Amino acid sequence: MAHGLARLLVLGCSYTRGSYSFHANGDEELTSKQTWLDSIPAEITLYCGFGVGYIQWVDVLESIELNEFDAVILQESVEPKFQLNKDAKWTTTTHATEFRPPLTRHELHESSIIYSKGIKHRPQLQEALGLEGSDALDYIHNIGKNDSVLNITKACASHINNKLKAHNIPGYIIRTHEYVDYKNEHTHCKYLDLDPLFTIVGTDPALVNTLDNRDQGHFTIAGNNLLASMVSKAWERRT
Repeated sequence: MAHGLARLLVLGCSYTRGSYSFHANGDEELTSKQTWLDSIPAEITLYCGFGVGYIQWVDVLESIELNEFDAVILQESVEPKFQLNKDAKWTTTTHATEFRPPLTRHELHESSIIYSKGIKHRPQLQEALGLEGSDALDYIHNIGKNDSVLNITKACASHINNKLKAHNIPGYIIRTHEYVDYKNEHTHCKYLDLDPLFTIVGTDPALVNTLDNRDQGHFTIAGNNLLASMVSKAWERRT
């Protein structure tokens, strides 16, 4: 199916901030703005940041002019996430070269976060919220297992599908993990013909950082380069 250059809205999280490597202290750090969306032939507007997910995406869609876009990609990651923001601040940058159309990046500033399920693995946010060494960190980390949190997230996913349908804007889903399954909520958005991103990179340390507990961290430059090629092909195959 042939497609012209699209005005594309991408709703992501920390995985779409860029590529990561390990800092000398053992923490992951952002080392490049390269991401899996770099090879999509479109004028892209990206919303990303630590802990961003369906709850924040609802706020985004309710605060922008959706009719400016031809399509939307949801990068569905480790949901359910439970993060609350106050007076959300987004840092905006625009990048364009002779090799690709413009990409406008809106990244959530961590000062906007007042509560986050992911705080256990983010020392900087612990410090900002005064929770270093708090006994509550394990409780907060496990809150996503609560049925109420899951139901809130599913309600947000349903709202996004209904809103895109009302505006007659096609929506597409890229999953990062096999176990996240909101297909019942996706009454309008379609899954791209693509394996979950972390299934593609596997445990290859050249493609994805491996944390101390053997969990997968964020993508490396090589990992994002591989994913960018596969995502662009899936985008061309969309129907």
